[in-house]
Amino acid sequence: MDRTQILMDLRPNLGLDITVSTDEEKFQNTVLRPILKFQNDVLQVYFLNAALANKPNFAKEEPNDRRNFVVQKLSKDAVIRNTMVGMVVALMTPEEMLIYQNDESMYKRRIISMLVDRLLS
Repeated sequence: MDRTQILMDLRPNLGLDITVSTDEEKFQNTVLRPILKFQNDVLQVYFLNAALANKPNFAKEEPNDRRNFVVQKLSKDAVIRNTMVGMVVALMTPEEMLIYQNDESMYKRRIISMLVDRLLS
């Protein structure tokens, strides 16, 4: 079994309808979302440890304050942002990596947006 097949087998099937989606939405729903779901526990632990280092009462904050903190941390802290994006990108196949690299900034924004939602759920 090769790496591509192993990666594809690891991803959860989200059962999303992609028939009327743009190419970007298809990539988001067939590649990014399943990887984020698969990596959820690791992403949560990583961010929580980083958050607690800077804000010990993070878990007790009001939802709006938590959201603002997560958004700010992911936009201003390049180490955390790049590490978390790397946790997603590392689980792409070579073919998916080529698609990602064709519009990296747009896909990074999508990953960050989905990360914010996941980290707050």
